[in-house]
Amino acid sequence: MKKIGILTFHDVVNYGAALQAYALQESIRKIGCQVEILDYHEQCAGMPNQHFSLFSRVYTKLKLLNSINYNISLLKCALYSSRCKKQLFSDFRKKYMRLSSKTLFSFNDLKNIESDYDGIIVGSDMVWTKIGQDMNVFFLQFTPVRKRLSYAASLTGTQNLTSTDDAEYKKRFDEFNKIACRESEGVEYVKRVSGRNAIQTVDPTLLLSKGDWKSLLSLTITNERYILVYMFGGLSKEIRLKLNKISKEKGIPIRYIPMTTPEYCDELQVSGTSLYGPRDFVQMYMNATYVITNTFHGVVFSMIMQKPFIVLRREKGNIWKQNENRIYNILAKAGIENLYQDIESFITIPEINYSLVEANLSELINSSKKYLNSIIK
Repeated sequence: MKKIGILTFHDVVNYGAALQAYALQESIRKIGCQVEILDYHEQCAGMPNQHFSLFSRVYTKLKLLNSINYNISLLKCALYSSRCKKQLFSDFRKKYMRLSSKTLFSFNDLKNIESDYDGIIVGSDMVWTKIGQDMNVFFLQFTPVRKRLSYAASLTGTQNLTSTDDAEYKKRFDEFNKIACRESEGVEYVKRVSGRNAIQTVDPTLLLSKGDWKSLLSLTITNERYILVYMFGGLSKEIRLKLNKISKEKGIPIRYIPMTTPEYCDELQVSGTSLYGPRDFVQMYMNATYVITNTFHGVVFSMIMQKPFIVLRREKGNIWKQNENRIYNILAKAGIENLYQDIESFITIPEINYSLVEANLSELINSSKKYLNSIIK
């Protein structure tokens, strides 16, 4: 039986990163291979980490207390929740991820263990988008070319790359065995700079069905009805007013996967907790009635759980706006790009024909499964 290693952003406090790593692991296990996620830890300022500094948040929010009207006890609970979030992610990794026996911190650490594997897959997530990571590591320079495999490696923001960047990427592509990118932008970029034909594959989370997620994570279906909000960067006053209006019209509460202190406080008041790890994230999606998000995996899990949802474009100045093509790409593949809206035009959450969505995505999902099978069997 072949043994496959996965190199990805598995250790950041980010729901999408944790769940895509887990999904790729389980998809490889289904094929019949041994698999481990390389327990590699790299501190990079740009990586998609949702954990934030407790003290900077305290300072900022204390200044806003008079206008926000949250009492001190609620603020303390919210900050305590944010601090505990990191532990919830650690618990998820320990319980659900098959990690390498050795913890790895450097290129040389990786080089010393690569012989344990028949192949190493890099992906998914933004492993090839320049966000501060060591590109020598994430292009698998520590292992022989024949072992260098990718699955749904995300490469966006290519419009901002220089000719020097192009030359660097070309060299890396030329020294890679099997190349698969998550977005069409990445596939086109590989072709443009290297002449190679990359394969487009779906995010690993889409390789698992709603039933798979329910079974693997032992999720519970409830009779709750709520609007689930998962927004990087928090909510503007305009969005809050629109959300409150929709909540009143539909007669159901707003629930949060909290990303800011006000959201921690609101969620705590409604549900009695604001402590959510990756498993809780999936369960919140499974039981939601509607979803509002501005994130890639917020979109993906809305589709997996077949929920009516809307995607709001990120505002100017948002650090991740240059990478928004990854959101539009999956919406376009599903045939529902009309759900991608500006805050100003957002009025309501429409129903979605999921029979059509499934039909539009089925070919890409099936070809992704075949590709994954072909590179590791």
